[in-house]
Amino acid sequence: MTLSKENHGSDENSRIHWHSISVEKVLGHLGSGPDGLSAEAARSRLEKHGHNRLVSRDQSNAWRLLLSQFQNVLILILLAATVLSGVLGHGIEAVAISVIVLFAVLLGFLQEFRAEKALEALGELAAPVARVLRDGTEIEIPAAEIVPGDVRRTACTCTGRYVHFTDHDPVFQSLQFSFQRHIHSCRKSF
Repeated sequence: MTLSKENHGSDENSRIHWHSISVEKVLGHLGSGPDGLSAEAARSRLEKHGHNRLVSRDQSNAWRLLLSQFQNVLILILLAATVLSGVLGHGIEAVAISVIVLFAVLLGFLQEFRAEKALEALGELAAPVARVLRDGTEIEIPAAEIVPGDVRRTACTCTGRYVHFTDHDPVFQSLQFSFQRHIHSCRKSF
């Protein structure tokens, strides 16, 4: 599973150092304002940029997953040892190593296949929501509908309260709510 948007943004936006410019410049560049986007602007941006969600590279292909087990260095070494044992006339050892390789490949395949299925199930269960400002009103929307220019509110995970940022707070200035500063802000609110 890869973290990716359905429709990638422009190259221009990926070169901007968002953390180093003021909030006003960020909002201006994104065509937004302190009251957030209008419902119409958000709708058109959602059509242009697509949904903001996790996208799988491929659906789990069992055969591809099984063959990928042979890319493991240990499996390749054991296969080489199997061939070498067979060439040197040690048939019993070659068969024993082959059985070990077979068990290792099957065990790895089963673990990865189950993990992929569990991730898919978790992805279907997770329905995160976000609080954004639209037309000056705070609303709750599915996180997949967040678009460039949305102004968000973030809840402090350690207290459940909202973190209120001021204009002088470097986290607010950068518009990047980093984990470390987020936790620091939460601790300050106790």
